[in-house]
Amino acid sequence: MIFFVSLGMQLSFNFKGGVFILFLGLFLFVFLVKPLIHFFTLLLSGYGSRISTKSTIILTQVFEFSLILAMQGWILGQLTQSQYSVIIIITSLSMLLTPYLYNYSDNIFNYLKPFFSKFKSRYVNRKVNYLKNIPKKLENHIVIVGSDDVGEAIRTVMGRDINIPYVVVDQNPDKIIPLIKKKVNCVCGDINNEEVINSLRLLNAKAVILTLPRFDTIIRFLKTGKTINPKLIVYCRAENKDQVLKLYEHGADLVILPKVLESNFLLEKINVLISKGSDNLSSYKSPYIDYLKRDLK
Repeated sequence: MIFFVSLGMQLSFNFKGGVFILFLGLFLFVFLVKPLIHFFTLLLSGYGSRISTKSTIILTQVFEFSLILAMQGWILGQLTQSQYSVIIIITSLSMLLTPYLYNYSDNIFNYLKPFFSKFKSRYVNRKVNYLKNIPKKLENHIVIVGSDDVGEAIRTVMGRDINIPYVVVDQNPDKIIPLIKKKVNCVCGDINNEEVINSLRLLNAKAVILTLPRFDTIIRFLKTGKTINPKLIVYCRAENKDQVLKLYEHGADLVILPKVLESNFLLEKINVLISKGSDNLSSYKSPYIDYLKRDLK
């Protein structure tokens, strides 16, 4: 607060002649030229139009270090008071606008989508396509969102014991790349990303299993997924009872509360100990330890 108040006290709005031209030039550079440089750099690097757009919006902001440099220039007499004020105003405007621009980044992307349709070549999407392995024909499949311990366990059972096609979705490339090498159907990205959703072919899917603990992400997906396919079965998890009720209200078919499952499991084993003694517990413990050892290998 002290930092920004001190900046405001140093402002001068006495713009004359070349100072106004400087303001206009910096404004155009920060909000037009700089974003275009970032956008085309990312696009030509192979990250596709959506990632390039969102990253460009984040990078639009002029950061505080610019103010430190400008302040040194003013102290050394290399910048006038008016020129220093122009830099403060442009920097402050970028700081104020960037959160709003990012908040509406999806709307901005959708508005510019006709223009971005020209950039659908394999070259500009090569990094995105590298992290995706989904067949052209996919139906009656199950989508597993999240490749953590829970998601990996479900995937293992699906591939071993159940003859149903599945697709794994995860935001971590380090988890997706090994799956691609194993020729597992998978895609790297956010489950609420429009391009990811389109690639999952939810209209033909049987169910979606969300192992993510992120409540807001699950809520957003429920709205989108149920709109695309009202018959889609969605399994998910929650952190508390309030979230469970809200997820059911938004159309979830089954919500798992890990804490309740843990407590029920412990109560069950306590009852076994009380009624049947410790021998039954040891008969359960040994196979479980063997399973853990095999899984770690």
